Amino acid sequence: MEEERADEIPKTRRGRLPGETRLKTAFLSHLIAQGYAQSTVKEYRIDLKFINEFSRLILKKHPLKLSLSEIEQYVMWLAQERGNKGAIIRRRLASFASFCKWCARQDLPVPSVNALQRPKLGRSLPKHIGDEGFEDLKKELKDNAHQDLVACWGAAMLMAGLRVSEIQTIQVVDNLLQVKGKGNKERLIPVPLWVKEAVQNHLSSNARAFKADRRVIWKAVRQRWNLHPHQLRHSFGTQLIRRGLSINEIQLLMGHADIRATMIYVDTKRSDKCVALLDG
Repeated sequence: MEEERADEIPKTRRGRLPGETRLKTAFLSHLIAQGYAQSTVKEYRIDLKFINEFSRLILKKHPLKLSLSEIEQYVMWLAQERGNKGAIIRRRLASFASFCKWCARQDLPVPSVNALQRPKLGRSLPKHIGDEGFEDLKKELKDNAHQDLVACWGAAMLMAGLRVSEIQTIQVVDNLLQVKGKGNKERLIPVPLWVKEAVQNHLSSNARAFKADRRVIWKAVRQRWNLHPHQLRHSFGTQLIRRGLSINEIQLLMGHADIRATMIYVDTKRSDKCVALLDG
């Protein structure tokens, strides 16, 4: 008997949809096989749990049989019953849309999620630590990153724009940092010599110095400087745009798949290259 792969659509009787739990499991296995980060797969799992809860427990029907109006009811339920804000609702809808797109490729009937009017969000500028804050923190990190692991994590965020999850993959290649970003995509980032040497020093003394759980890194950085760790990444992008680096170069350095994610830094103020700009 032929064995069924985890990421394949479960077999059912003609005319019947596979159970949502089996479908979700196959879809998440597909994401893992495609190289999605563990944290991203976890977000998909959580988001799909909500649509399954709403469709089965409240409407008593399969999520793939929801009408457009019922999906609109789901949006209201997320906002009113679950207290979700616009950004979270948009993510949950996007996750469901991705799930439906995958199901459609398996020749299953799916609702028209993409036709739904998504909750509009006010355009917010990325929060950063400001020009003076950037210079002060850079000096502190430069003085301490070689011996202090938390300071080295902070330097990787501030001077290379790394996400917390990317710190766990950090390697030194020549004078560059090599990391794996979203979708398991590798990228190389030029950094000042002191950052490279600090990373090398910690890797030499402890090969797992950057393998700490992302929650440990997140908490350590937040407690040390009393700020959201992503503000360091935002400060990297903001300083580069203010000092004249092109949007396309910043997109590559920050690992943005869509340049629209990079364009938010244009509005922080326009003000040769990465290392000279930040460490000059």
